Amino acid sequence: MLAGVLQAAGTVFYVKAIAEDDASRVVPFMLLSPLFVLALAAMTLGELPTNVQLSGCIILVAGSVAMGVREAKGFAPTRGELLATVYAAFIGASLVSAKAALGSITPLEYLFWAWLSYGAFSLVLARGGIREVAGAIASMDGSGKLLLAFGSAIVLANSLLSTYAYSLQYASIVAAVGASEAVFVLTYVLIAGAFVPNLIREELGNGRLLALKVAGGLLIMLGVYLVS
Repeated sequence: MLAGVLQAAGTVFYVKAIAEDDASRVVPFMLLSPLFVLALAAMTLGELPTNVQLSGCIILVAGSVAMGVREAKGFAPTRGELLATVYAAFIGASLVSAKAALGSITPLEYLFWAWLSYGAFSLVLARGGIREVAGAIASMDGSGKLLLAFGSAIVLANSLLSTYAYSLQYASIVAAVGASEAVFVLTYVLIAGAFVPNLIREELGNGRLLALKVAGGLLIMLGVYLVS
């Protein structure tokens, strides 16, 4: 249950970070959670990856951060970036807690308790906002509700697969490989860009930014190879 509570608490900082600053600035900091997993898993679970795997984890995170950058910004961290880093720390702690729990219960049992605690804690945090969310869902047209249902199914499938992965491998390695999602996101955006050009206008219109994303993708592939 602790993992679900930590994830819900992290979501609070996620929302605050997005509200404080541009998504283009905070998203790269949200991708730092594998580094927190690496440190916490070593301290609490005794998980010590090999030097090669450790290098791969760091390269994976560097690549995912490069993929997450959208605009060139100054180095001085903003409040939104600091909140995003706190979010990453909470998510890292949640994942390590999940790994610890999976040592004594099955993945399905873990998912049940994690989602129950996440939902309960989220309801407490949301309070008056629940009615607004319900109203927004009710006002959706048929296609909107279908997309929401499809997205929810994807989230559930992702949770199931990642939970089984954490039950089989070091938490730091699973978290690092999970950071490669940035490559898939960019791939989907490029495909969608054929139909909605505005989705990739910033990347295609900025050669340095596009080169950074390509370099990030190559780093991610190298990192996956090293940790596997």
